[in-house]
Amino acid sequence: MSGFQGYELCSFISKNPSILTHSLKKTLVPSVEAIRKIVYDQKDFILVLHRCGWILPKYKRIMENVVFLESCGILGTHLSLLLKLHPRLFVAQRSTIENNVSRAVDLGFRENSRMLVHAIHTLSCLSDKTFERKLKLINCFGFSKDEGLQMFKRTPTLFRTSEKKLKVGMKFFLHTVMLPKSVLIHQPKILMYSMEDRVLPRYKVFQLLKSKNLCKKVPSYIHVLCLSEEMFLDNPEKVKVKPSPIKKKKVGRDMDQYKNYSYACETLLSLMVDKKQRGRTAILSLKKSSSELFDLLTQFAAGIAGTGLAFLLSVMGNIACGRATFCASNFFNTGFGLGLVCLSGAVNKLRVTILSISKNTGKLGLKEEKMMQKLDESIRDIYYTAAALLAVVMLRFA
Repeated sequence: MSGFQGYELCSFISKNPSILTHSLKKTLVPSVEAIRKIVYDQKDFILVLHRCGWILPKYKRIMENVVFLESCGILGTHLSLLLKLHPRLFVAQRSTIENNVSRAVDLGFRENSRMLVHAIHTLSCLSDKTFERKLKLINCFGFSKDEGLQMFKRTPTLFRTSEKKLKVGMKFFLHTVMLPKSVLIHQPKILMYSMEDRVLPRYKVFQLLKSKNLCKKVPSYIHVLCLSEEMFLDNPEKVKVKPSPIKKKKVGRDMDQYKNYSYACETLLSLMVDKKQRGRTAILSLKKSSSELFDLLTQFAAGIAGTGLAFLLSVMGNIACGRATFCASNFFNTGFGLGLVCLSGAVNKLRVTILSISKNTGKLGLKEEKMMQKLDESIRDIYYTAAALLAVVMLRFA
């Protein structure tokens, strides 16, 4: 079942015995397929099922909430991240999710941003009273309300830290280390570090470096504190080297883009090959990958049309030069060129259809059947045009 075998399957069922009382075809399989489409990585997929197998029977609620979250711009890897962080949210009441999203947007988080996911996760774990209480705690140390909210926007997970830990961290950094408030505003994540395992030991090392002049140029305490464990334990020469966050972000964006385009290709191929895939789940998949599919199909259509025009122009060139006006080669090249242009038109039609479906995904119900009819027509046009093109090629080499 979904990658579970032997002991893993037994363990999963023993933790979630109630799933055996639900329909395999109507509930469990659709739920597993929906989660698989959200979570790209197989290991993450298995992890999510282990953590939240109890949500599988609630397929309809999951799909309703997925549609809403996607309409808020939470797509692809962002949706996958939210499912891994807070699976319970996917079976919560719609009003609860709407309230959390609305609060996050009101606090200044942009739609379709990774930080929006962390903000929704944090806000869904805190009541309004708890959130305000932690904000007031930050204000007690001389920060304005706007500065406290700015810290939340930079690191939403900060507000899931206990009040005791926040208070101890504030006192240490502001009164012992004497850091300016601006440092905590711009790097609030340091308040989440363990005092016993990281903050205090590294402060002692920093003090030692300063007092003994063990480095030609002593780095700042914040730099020492933010180093990874591996970098910190390495030789002093490397302590001065600060890894570039820009490079890390670029690599992360490239990986996300690669995963999104891979998923888009997989979705397109499954729709083209298997007609059974063209259902409600297909609509959600198209919405999730609409921008990537739009780009891919645009490039395909342009490339095919360009090749077709090249064939037609070569025939026109031969005719203009008076070379074998009615020869078989020109005849077949003309047919092949026109076939490619027609195939480009069919691909472009599919592109427009997918764009239309992605814009109307939130209006499922009566329109769902019409959407699937348009999708079937577009794919059928591609098949017919490709078949005609193949016939021309076979005649050419017969």
